[in-house]
Amino acid sequence: MLELALILVTAVVGKTGGTYAAARLGRLPARSAAVLATLMNTRGLTELVMLSVGLRSGLLDQDLYSIMVVMALVTTAMTGPLLTLLERRRPASDPAPEPAGSDDRPVAGAGRPAPSDTFD
Repeated sequence: MLELALILVTAVVGKTGGTYAAARLGRLPARSAAVLATLMNTRGLTELVMLSVGLRSGLLDQDLYSIMVVMALVTTAMTGPLLTLLERRRPASDPAPEPAGSDDRPVAGAGRPAPSDTFD
């Protein structure tokens, strides 16, 4: 159980801490950096595939594989509640960010079908 706790703490701190620090260095606002860091926990499917490869190739034993699978599931499952918590804590004066491309500027090629969309 101690091994699981250490792996969970290392995974969460490593993924979220590293992402948050990089996002802040890239001048992202604190809230956006926290959301991005939280989203790093959602890569559980990729982890499960790699863990299966590691188990089959003999790089991981069954005990370590089991601990790592639990870590992948827990870190992925905690993402939704953490994002909800971050959304609730956003002040009313801090509006939700606009989706990319939602500004009023015209988009190049807007209104014309792409060449692959035509039926000849």
